[in-house]
Amino acid sequence: MQVYPSDYGVSLDFQQIVNFIKSKTTHERIIDLLEDIYPIDDFDEIKLRLLETEELANLLKQGGFPNFSFIDLTKPLQLLNKEGAVLLEEQVLSVRRSSVIVNELLDFFEQNPGYENLGRNFHMVYFTNTIVKEIDKIIDIHGLVKTSASKELEKIRKKLYEKRQESDRRFQSAVAKLKNQNMLRDFEETVYKSRRVLAVPAEYKRTVKGMILSHSANQLTAYIEPQGNLKLNLEIDELVEEERREIFKILRVLSHFLRQHLELIKAYDDVLVTMEALRAKARFTVDIDGLAPPIQNVPEVELIEAYHPILLVNYKKAGKKVVPLNLSLNKDNKVVVISGPNAGGKSVSLKTLGLIQIMVQCGLPVPVKEGSTIGIFKNIFVDVGDTQSIDNELSTYSSKLTRLKYFVEKCDENTLFLIDEFGTGSDPDLGGALAESILENLAKTNAKGLVTTHYANIKRFAEETDGIANANMLFDVEKLSPKFELVIGMPGSSYTFEVAQNTGLPKHIINNAKRKVNSHQVGFDKLLSTYSQKLKSVEEELKFLKQQKVDLKQIESEANTVKDEFEQRLKLDKQKAAERARTIQYGKFLEDLLFQYDKNKNKKILTDKLLKKYQAEKVKQLENKKSALVKPKKAKSGRKPKFDPKLFKVGDEVRLKNSHQKGKISSIEKEKAEVNIGFIKTIVSINDLRPVETIPTLQSSKAKRNSRK
Repeated sequence: MQVYPSDYGVSLDFQQIVNFIKSKTTHERIIDLLEDIYPIDDFDEIKLRLLETEELANLLKQGGFPNFSFIDLTKPLQLLNKEGAVLLEEQVLSVRRSSVIVNELLDFFEQNPGYENLGRNFHMVYFTNTIVKEIDKIIDIHGLVKTSASKELEKIRKKLYEKRQESDRRFQSAVAKLKNQNMLRDFEETVYKSRRVLAVPAEYKRTVKGMILSHSANQLTAYIEPQGNLKLNLEIDELVEEERREIFKILRVLSHFLRQHLELIKAYDDVLVTMEALRAKARFTVDIDGLAPPIQNVPEVELIEAYHPILLVNYKKAGKKVVPLNLSLNKDNKVVVISGPNAGGKSVSLKTLGLIQIMVQCGLPVPVKEGSTIGIFKNIFVDVGDTQSIDNELSTYSSKLTRLKYFVEKCDENTLFLIDEFGTGSDPDLGGALAESILENLAKTNAKGLVTTHYANIKRFAEETDGIANANMLFDVEKLSPKFELVIGMPGSSYTFEVAQNTGLPKHIINNAKRKVNSHQVGFDKLLSTYSQKLKSVEEELKFLKQQKVDLKQIESEANTVKDEFEQRLKLDKQKAAERARTIQYGKFLEDLLFQYDKNKNKKILTDKLLKKYQAEKVKQLENKKSALVKPKKAKSGRKPKFDPKLFKVGDEVRLKNSHQKGKISSIEKEKAEVNIGFIKTIVSINDLRPVETIPTLQSSKAKRNSRK
């Protein structure tokens, strides 16, 4: 795709976006790589870049992604590409660290399969411990070759240890002897060219047996290697050289082994470079609350509450709010002409669209709300700011016309053009007419565009032409200050005299200017101002109605609550009334029984009637229980069986509760367990552990790794 002119990064402030992203990493190699961020028009690639950056940004916010370090493998790879070249210990450790990091990242994506866009960067690498195990045989955690790396090295270091012990014993003996004779300085000894030497006052230097290696700057102190250490130290030097040669042999063999895995190590480097660059982009995405909006393979834009990214970052720090932009460019609304007062936000609106579009086509998430959609343009043409050219001796206006000539020649339906202060720089009438003619020509190409202007004829042309819409930046007439809010549908006044009045310019000068201006122009500007005031009134009315709607919903909610409470109370009253009715019925029944008993004194009749009443109540209770039993059973809970913490022991592989992070138990004390997760040790409650076997994919995962090894 083409972005014209080449200085768009400065004119649209895109270079500031790049600088923000570069500040999120400290590695020069990645900073150089990020400098080359450039928009593309490949729909599928843009979509993948957006989603992978958004996925990583979400992981960084959640805190669930491995905190990997960037390892620069440039030097190790240069040496491995040369047959016979030998890597130093630190370079070998760099290869080891890169293998560990990539293995950890691969393990993360295996345990979290929902990040396929981010995981696509790992298709050239695979899980293996071979490199790490081989290096660990040779190099220790401090980056030194292990004594056990070869039998010869073990033999040499044993001799070195013995010789150094003897050398130290002899040196301490010389110090003690000379100290008793008061022939040493207060600091007694020092080191000169890796040799321990005695600090002897210059007047005793001929008395002390040994070799004078140096003097102090004032010549008052001689540094002497004791006689008894001279031969011994020479032997130590020879052993040190033997040790160095043996280490070189060992590293040469190890380098040869690593050279056999050169392609995998190159892939490690590619992955780490890609992930570090992505992490810088993702960190910036977090700063601007960016998201990957749905993109469509058509040259159209629908922005809902889009924010200028740089203003958003700077205003956040200052605790201020940014007014969002709502804008549509489509087949029915190809060009929008923005008018309004100076410093009212016209240029910011134009730059917001330009930055959002370029960022998306660079694969960078943007600060917009859900519902926004961004299309893909093959050309983005920009005319923003002062374009005066000293080299070509062009004035600002001539330079703008040169760009507009290019726009007219190259614009098509896949082009987005952005023109700030359209028509300015020349005679208002002549320049305005030429600008109107250029805009008419651009509109015929079906390109999409955003234009800012103060020219009345451009506003009229937009009002009268299909596919071109007016828009204005709202202005608070009472406070005489801009509101930085874009409204589509009507042109805006420049509020020239109002702004002048607000600056304190004398009133007689303003009135004199009004008399000099064409009455039609003043009337038109006044009409726009009146419309703006009416629009403000309508907005306030709409705000009032919306609030009333909210209040009505609140009243309705409260009424429903009262209704529910009343129905519940009525239900309880009915239950109490039924209970009272039953009590009265039982009372009447018992009263009748007593009356009949008093009449005939027959206990059998009394007992029979009581028994029948009891049986009738029993039957009724059984029927109620039966009807309750036939009610539908509730679905069984899907709870997983609880784990018994007593089943864990040292050495068990476990995972943390509600996580797929795996580790191994190194110790257990009471209700706590120490778990090693990678290189990290953590102490957790045993109740928060789960067996690794509960992860269904574990066996297949292990089998897969073993096959790769």
